[in-house]
Amino acid sequence: MVEQYTFEAEALTGDTAMYPGTQATFRFLIHNTGYDAVDITAHPSTEFFTDISCYVDGVSGMTFPTEPDQTIEVTAYATLRPEIEPGTVAWLDIQMTIPCNCNTAMVTFWVTPLDITGLSEDSVPSISVFPNPATDYVTVEAEGLRSVQIIDLRGRVVIDAFPETKQARLSVSDLQSGVYVLVAKSKKGSVQRAFIKQ
Repeated sequence: MVEQYTFEAEALTGDTAMYPGTQATFRFLIHNTGYDAVDITAHPSTEFFTDISCYVDGVSGMTFPTEPDQTIEVTAYATLRPEIEPGTVAWLDIQMTIPCNCNTAMVTFWVTPLDITGLSEDSVPSISVFPNPATDYVTVEAEGLRSVQIIDLRGRVVIDAFPETKQARLSVSDLQSGVYVLVAKSKKGSVQRAFIKQ
């Protein structure tokens, strides 16, 4: 029997490895399985991450209104604390509740902190993205820049560029306002940045 207020949550992002002080992207689904509309609120809990934010369709917030049988995809950004020691088992728990507190769900993301001391300065990509937020154009700059992608929060590549110089100037005027993930690849590696289109 279907109840009035029930929901489920499912992690879409698996275990990951990252360097302390860098930002990670986590994705999860929330499905309203009840027969009434309900607001679902996320409660992040962790000692390992800071600057945690959640977005649905480019809109920031921790409470997500849902209709019956609706599934929404949430993208969360979090920064691994710089003081976390390599080899530590780190995690981010996101518990979800509804106003009646009659149902909860939780997703957990596991992270392995990497040892940044083993990297030479030459192997760490240095990439500039400006302006951010941007209205009409965004510029990406890096030595040996090879490609730039802008990806929406549904995982779709909306801009895919292969610059021939160390700088790419991309038109973003046709993009809807919201948050995107910018992935820039250079000869030294790749970097992800949260990118905001105003």
